[in-house]
Amino acid sequence: MAASGGGNVAGIAKGILERLGLDKHPMDMAVNKLSGGEQAKLALARQLVGLNGIDVIFLDEPTNHLDIQTTEWLEDFMRTFKGAQLIVSHDRYFLDQVCTRIVEVDNLRAWPWKGNYSQFLKQKEASEASLGDMINTIEKKIQSTMGALSQMKRANKYDKSISAKHKMIERMQQELKALRARMPKKRKNLVFSIEATDKGSMDVLMIEDGTMTFEGLERPILKKQSLEVRKGDRIGIVGGNGQGKTTLLKIINGDLKLDSGVFDLAPGCEIGYFHQDHATLDFSLSPVEQIEKLRPDYQYGDIRAALGRFQFSGEQVTTKLSQLSGGERARVALLKLLLEENNLLLMDEPTNHLDMDSKDTLEEALINYTGSLITVSHDRWFLDQVVNRIWEVDGGNVKVYYGNYTDYVRAKKGLPPLAEDEISEI
Repeated sequence: MAASGGGNVAGIAKGILERLGLDKHPMDMAVNKLSGGEQAKLALARQLVGLNGIDVIFLDEPTNHLDIQTTEWLEDFMRTFKGAQLIVSHDRYFLDQVCTRIVEVDNLRAWPWKGNYSQFLKQKEASEASLGDMINTIEKKIQSTMGALSQMKRANKYDKSISAKHKMIERMQQELKALRARMPKKRKNLVFSIEATDKGSMDVLMIEDGTMTFEGLERPILKKQSLEVRKGDRIGIVGGNGQGKTTLLKIINGDLKLDSGVFDLAPGCEIGYFHQDHATLDFSLSPVEQIEKLRPDYQYGDIRAALGRFQFSGEQVTTKLSQLSGGERARVALLKLLLEENNLLLMDEPTNHLDMDSKDTLEEALINYTGSLITVSHDRWFLDQVVNRIWEVDGGNVKVYYGNYTDYVRAKKGLPPLAEDEISEI
């Protein structure tokens, strides 16, 4: 850190390390003793300390391993930087807050767009629609000209106009080829929908005066909290790192017991659990073997078809899960949820490792899910699209906010919910 900050490095570094949650370690601690996530935070801190002395900064997935509060601090920090920023990120909300231009890399080409991520999506949709209209118009002109040419040949009208129409068709075909080259190639999309079993009642679960403590932790994880979940609730759990968000999911799943209080899960409630580390999967199995184990009634062709809908092909289906990427394992875990019977989904960071298109597909599937959802996520865009309630966990207390993530932020600032079609400026 000292090599990065210039004059007032000690004060700047201390403040940044505190905001990134690294101040709990001795300052002379060896870097290789830190966890992978902490090393990533330290690499980010090293870049931020020296911002006053540089003209351009490169950031590769800077919000990985950060909780929402720290990510919002980073956004404020980056907005004060006067130089240029080149950022690679799958955090759509972060791109909205920080970026003024988007460069989309697709099909070996870089496509520049003005504005933030939301503006890029709108411009891209409009551009593709316009390009599609131009392609359709040229195709119709070619078809019409070729029809006229055929009629002239049938009538034995072989004059200069025949040659002119041949040249016209060649020019239009060249133009059509150029337009098609500009149209982004569509990748095979994730095909995903989850059906809830219709066995549960309207009341899904209830916690009354729930308390839980961990040995060695001064504050309780839960302190006499009462919560309820009803059918159709889609709840996002937010809070700082270490506040007990995943612990709350484990209580609901039955992995942990309350120290005191009442936990009641309704009869007929069937839980599907997506772990952020994909702990429900057997890493010694291949995707095919994992699905065979879950659904022995499936024929091999059915399994291959199911995996194909989740973008698996070729050797991927027989490769051990331990050798697959995080995104590939996430897709197997999502397919496992699809094939299980459930009406309450518990999801811990479900968008980690997913590309943008897969995130969109997952969001659409969860919006249409008729069961109940409780998710821990640092993906604010995901929370905006999917949830209708926020549980904020802080210091053993859980405060309930109605609406999505933007509604939650506005409520914290004392602002009313957005009107329909109104755009948030916070």
